[in-house]
Amino acid sequence: MALGVYGGALPAAALVIAIVCVAAILLAAVGAAQWLVLRRHVPRAELWIPANAAAWLLGLPLTFVGMSFVDEGDPAAFLLVAGVVSGLGMALVVAAVTGLALVRLLRPAADAR
Repeated sequence: MALGVYGGALPAAALVIAIVCVAAILLAAVGAAQWLVLRRHVPRAELWIPANAAAWLLGLPLTFVGMSFVDEGDPAAFLLVAGVVSGLGMALVVAAVTGLALVRLLRPAADAR
């Protein structure tokens, strides 16, 4: 949130670098927290971190795209439908990517090839 408040004071290149760094930390943090539990139960659980980050990188843009169709003067029902559809799209993509990753992680090592 600090980038939203103070980002305008930074040069454009520094702002881009800061955004990329913060995004990478946030994407890794969610998967790393889940890895702390998975590592006790799943071999190669460290692969969950990039899989989870990839899932969110693919899913999150759907909410931004979906909500970009909403204008300030649109009826509340349109806002609701756009929010629900884009949120479900995001959830579907994240669930599909993380589900596929988990299925691959749960395969025995000999079958993983």
